[in-house]
Amino acid sequence: GPLGIAGIVAQPKQNKLTVDCAASPAKQLRITGVATAPAVQLNGKAVTPQRDGDTFLIPLPEQP
Repeated sequence: GPLGIAGIVAQPKQNKLTVDCAASPAKQLRITGVATAPAVQLNGKAVTPQRDGDTFLIPLPEQP
């Protein structure tokens, strides 16, 4: 689904991703093109991406 309003900062050399987003109709963010799980901050909190084959999934806040 559509992501909606979000700010995403990727730091590939540090293998780090920072995501700030409001509630979204999208259920997850898919990350591809990385060999290992990135360190992820979602709305200021550390989250652990789940591996799905060659993709890493980051759960997003649900709409109320």
